[in-house]
Amino acid sequence: MSKLTILLALKDRHLETNKWIENNYYDEFNYIIADGSLGEENRSIFSKIKQKNFNYIRFKKDITLNDYYKKVYESSLLVKTPFVMQVDNDDIINKLGITECLNFINKYPDISIITGHISGFNKKKNRIYLTDFKENNCTHIKNQNNSFQIENYLNNYRIIWYSIYRTNIFQKAWQDCLLFSCKHVVNTELLHGLSSLANGIFDFKNNTTYIRNTGQTDSIFKSISSEEIKKSKNEIKEIILFISKKYNLDENKILSTYQSAERKYKKRNIFIRVILYIIRQKSVSFKQLISLINKINFLN
Repeated sequence: MSKLTILLALKDRHLETNKWIENNYYDEFNYIIADGSLGEENRSIFSKIKQKNFNYIRFKKDITLNDYYKKVYESSLLVKTPFVMQVDNDDIINKLGITECLNFINKYPDISIITGHISGFNKKKNRIYLTDFKENNCTHIKNQNNSFQIENYLNNYRIIWYSIYRTNIFQKAWQDCLLFSCKHVVNTELLHGLSSLANGIFDFKNNTTYIRNTGQTDSIFKSISSEEIKKSKNEIKEIILFISKKYNLDENKILSTYQSAERKYKKRNIFIRVILYIIRQKSVSFKQLISLINKINFLN
């Protein structure tokens, strides 16, 4: 019986979908495809898939942000496995890292959210190159106290969106996303993270669970103007107040932490930087990329 559901929320970008299926399908996992595309190309692709562990659902088109929030929340309620992980159709999951995290979280029922590092790749002229390796270290977020988790998360922000969640925690996070309904989609990731950490205990493994396409030109975040990003920052205070009030947290302390936060990144030593520079020069297949990332996992 599968322990994990991979949830893919789709909106168009059908040219990426076939590649995603090829590089992300495993018999051991269940899949929910929540399609809010404006076109019907993705429906056509999934209509040809006969695997029983795929559940394709054609939702109302994502005309508004609320359509998107509702789509993902309703999809989360359909998850039947103990754990769930949300992904994008231009990225790759790392089965080895995910399996290690699942084995670990199964032993510790008090842990609700777990992830490893995120690595990255870029495509140039249909060739694939490693870009980032073991980025997004979330060790500092780990804490048995929900308030401290949130403060650590805001003080040195890292992405936990692509973590593996106990299903009930994931559902609560998306319920909050629907209830609040961010006017600026760029803030949804932050709201989702705050809700997750208010409801569950986070852990981090020194492996790689997710590999992002760092050169995607039509991603949501790269398509947002600098003016829109500037406007979105005004909404963050409302998000913090919403989460603080709902979960009885110290809103002044959390808001102060956010306002004084600075991102801090640890520089790698020169030896590792040279090795990675050399590795990044050679194009690889997706399978080779995953194999390479797992082989150099000992590097930090």
